[in-house]
Amino acid sequence: MIIVVHEQRHQQNWDLIVVSGHEDQQEHEQYALVCAQVSAISVGILNSIDQQCPNSCELTMEDGFVSIHVKESTPLLQSILETFVIQLDTVAQVNSKTIKIEKVEV
Repeated sequence: MIIVVHEQRHQQNWDLIVVSGHEDQQEHEQYALVCAQVSAISVGILNSIDQQCPNSCELTMEDGFVSIHVKESTPLLQSILETFVIQLDTVAQVNSKTIKIEKVEV
């Protein structure tokens, strides 16, 4: 299974981040570890957004799917999202066969 991360910017600001394909249980130990890393990072970031920037985003977390759609951007929110992107990039550097990151400027 491949984890796909779609990161979208508009005028230098993150406005959409979608992570799909990760699940809690995988057939291969390598995938399970990467999925656990992505899940832990995602939960932490969603909690941070919810607590520090309430109502700024539409947040969705379901099995194998996370979506952050920015409704109202602030410097703090952009810093949190940049942290998320850096963390996912770090996981992808070590696990390039398991996670694919797509960066889009619109």
